[in-house]
Amino acid sequence: MDFKITHCSRLKRDLWDDLVRGGERPRVYGMSDYVEAVSPRKWAVLTDADFNCGLLLFPRKKWGLTYLTVPPFVQISGLYGNGVSEEILHSMLGYLQQSYAKAALAVSQPSESWPAKWNGEKRVNFYLPLNESYTALSERYKSRLKRVLKKDPGLNFTKEKISEEFHAFAEKHFPAVAVGAVSPKQLHQYLTGCDKAGLSRLYCCRNSGGELIAALFTVFWSDRIYLTCPVSSPVGREVAAMHFLIDHLIREYSSSPRVLDFEGSSIAGVAQFYRQFAPQTEYFYSLEKPLLTTALDKAFSKYVGRG
Repeated sequence: MDFKITHCSRLKRDLWDDLVRGGERPRVYGMSDYVEAVSPRKWAVLTDADFNCGLLLFPRKKWGLTYLTVPPFVQISGLYGNGVSEEILHSMLGYLQQSYAKAALAVSQPSESWPAKWNGEKRVNFYLPLNESYTALSERYKSRLKRVLKKDPGLNFTKEKISEEFHAFAEKHFPAVAVGAVSPKQLHQYLTGCDKAGLSRLYCCRNSGGELIAALFTVFWSDRIYLTCPVSSPVGREVAAMHFLIDHLIREYSSSPRVLDFEGSSIAGVAQFYRQFAPQTEYFYSLEKPLLTTALDKAFSKYVGRG
């Protein structure tokens, strides 16, 4: 099977978007307008010659080496398409192995084993179908969450436009910024890009004094609501504002065909929090092809970061 890599500047985006949208595992992460919000003009796709299947790529170059990364806010790189077999996936990985010195991907297709030189890690994603009544959904909440929601901290919930207030709030309190996984510039670019593309909705939680104490930046695409950027201040965490905010969202979209996508997480504390809403689980696979030696790979990864 023949493959080709096409940079986004030369890509027929309507054709690519149709491939993502019409595949067996459609996700917003592959849609061109979303990818532009994540990584403007710095992405490409790997497809077969007939454009029946494809992988999303984020090529970068440092130290004279061309490599692939997975930037923040992208959980799945692919494989997009129909009837995609393990053999095709392995062939694509072999093609990338010849094209890049180092590579990172995240795929939704399982494999009994990964090709030589590729390391694979199974990861969990949580999602909650909202096609039942709120009563039925909330009855399955974990007991700890039910106890929290019985309290009345006097919170107000609003759907708001993206504002400078929110940008400043997210930059100050988004955990990924605090640990250096996302730069303030990346975060602003992402939030603004999704907003301009008409993908985002912002749900806010304010206390009785009108202070913003928690916000849930969501991406709506197809039947899914992606919780891509949940943010709480110390005051919000003290009163469990995010518990109430997600519950508010579930209440609003209950008895609908929507699916709430929690986006993981591989962080134990975050995963434990999401499990309180009794979600279902699905899996994806984080893949890496390291440089020639472990020491060189670690040094390179530490230098270039993620993005």
